Amino acid sequence: MPSGTPMWQALQSTPIWDWIRTGKACPRVRLTNPNRGGVSVKTEPVPATTFDDALRDYRIPTCDFLKMDCEGAEYAILRSISSEGFSRIGRVSMETHDGRGQEAVSILKSHGFVILEFEDSEAGFIKAHNPHFNAR
Repeated sequence: MPSGTPMWQALQSTPIWDWIRTGKACPRVRLTNPNRGGVSVKTEPVPATTFDDALRDYRIPTCDFLKMDCEGAEYAILRSISSEGFSRIGRVSMETHDGRGQEAVSILKSHGFVILEFEDSEAGFIKAHNPHFNAR
């Protein structure tokens, strides 16, 4: 995979789409958050991978910009990224939910990120950068 290729593009050109269709070789997660959208929200299990596994499996050396809007799953995603994974991220822009933004700020700061903007609310946001990031 050439350097500078967006992760979504890297994933589109790999067997992950077969995993989505067949349900093989990936853990399963919920497509929608049942806590959002009312009582009649339909959920469907879909395959998923971790950030670290995606970087490794698709030989993505760095992630210059990580944009997250995962309807409340941002915190679990951040907690699942290893220190090595965080060292390969240059900038983060993410939504926060349910007044839990400080949780994400703490995780990012613990991995050396500098918080540039932060609004903690029901639908807040964080913008941060990694001053030690070195694009490979």
